[in-house]
Amino acid sequence: MATVRSLLLTLALAWPLAAAADAATQAFAAGREAYGDGDFKAAAEQWQRAASMDHAEAEFRLGALYEEGKGVPQDMSRAADWYRRAAEHGSEQAQFNLAHMYAKGQGVEKSEAKAAQWYRRSAERGNPHAQYALGLIYYRGVGVERDLVEAYAWLTVAIHNFDPNMFRDNANEVRNAIDERMTDAQRQAAEQRLDEWAAARD
Repeated sequence: MATVRSLLLTLALAWPLAAAADAATQAFAAGREAYGDGDFKAAAEQWQRAASMDHAEAEFRLGALYEEGKGVPQDMSRAADWYRRAAEHGSEQAQFNLAHMYAKGQGVEKSEAKAAQWYRRSAERGNPHAQYALGLIYYRGVGVERDLVEAYAWLTVAIHNFDPNMFRDNANEVRNAIDERMTDAQRQAAEQRLDEWAAARD
């Protein structure tokens, strides 16, 4: 009997969560449709509803609206706040955008160290632009201690994840420059990092 009561309690608690998730999904979809129709104000209103229920993609889209001034007044500080919320809820694109804002000092106080932290979180979730940025950061020693092994490894990951484009070309160029400066031990360490990266994704 106790098991039945426990199951019913679990279901009762789970029901509001499922309903909220459905409502957030519906509001997000309505916002996306409004955005596609060019009604940015309606999109912002719908995404605000979804974001109030911790919908990460809606939070990210709101950040973009505030950054671009579409449907809402342009406000870089509010853009950063929404990106942060989405980033903390796991949006790799929001993590990248927030990192970029820290790197440029847009909407937040400039901090190369915080930029590096958010680029890393986005890079670890598979964002090739963040992987590229992180490789450059370690190569230049900006916000982190300079580390050729980390730079080489992250640029290699980015190269594999990019489609043919100028970023991949530049990543190749920088990686080749790093390779010329590396010792054999550093190359082996970089290969080990890459093996660990691949293994973690299998």
